[in-house]
Amino acid sequence: MTTAINHEGRRDMKIYADEIFALNAFSAAMLIYSYFIINKLRPPHKRIVAACALCGVYAVSETIFGLPRLLRVAVLAAMAYTVFKRGGVIRHTALLMLICFAVEGITLAAVSVTGAAAELAQGGVTLFASEPVTAAFYILSYPTFIAAQKIRNRRKKYRKLSVTYRDRKIETEILYDSGNLLKYHGKPVIMIAWEAAAPLFDCEDFDRLRDTSEAYVIYETINGGGAVPVIEPERCAINGSEVNAAVAVVARKFKGKYCGIAGDI
Repeated sequence: MTTAINHEGRRDMKIYADEIFALNAFSAAMLIYSYFIINKLRPPHKRIVAACALCGVYAVSETIFGLPRLLRVAVLAAMAYTVFKRGGVIRHTALLMLICFAVEGITLAAVSVTGAAAELAQGGVTLFASEPVTAAFYILSYPTFIAAQKIRNRRKKYRKLSVTYRDRKIETEILYDSGNLLKYHGKPVIMIAWEAAAPLFDCEDFDRLRDTSEAYVIYETINGGGAVPVIEPERCAINGSEVNAAVAVVARKFKGKYCGIAGDI
């Protein structure tokens, strides 16, 4: 199956269905894996393959039947559901769309700098079809975007935490970690090492705190899980801004200069 695209003053270009499928599936793979890399998540490879195939099939259908482009949002949502199941499909879809816009923006900027913008305006260049230079820029836009995000995250990953509990106060350094998704009574949970949190309590050691705590939060990690003591402090501030968060105390010591981890707050 081929589709001919006519441009005034140009010879016809033929785009093959298998090429459309392969290129769009490859593009979807770059998009989804970039999302996982940026958010430091473990990718479910089989579900990602299924989502990429869905993207390829839709791209072929859109080319053959002329489907409205608005349907691409629904397809992206379906891809997000395929990859993440029911967990935050709307949020994942919105973030994937933001990456799409950012990458296409980088690509178009690069195309403009190289002088190909005139051809783009005349319809001679398409992102997933016949122009190798544009395709190269598009592919290179992903590592550029990922590198920019990593630099941005590195700048903000360490934060100053202040906790006040029962008229006692501690200040320590914590690490931003998007993988910390713990909740307690609807509040995000900041995990702090016992060595930093000890001044908040009368307990001599962590075992005593664990045995006498009034509340616990259950956590799961790759290495296992369990229940740790949790408190709701009178005041909790990150970089001087007050936040509504709970604090869990763990026995482990964190590597590096930080003594705790916090997710999106």
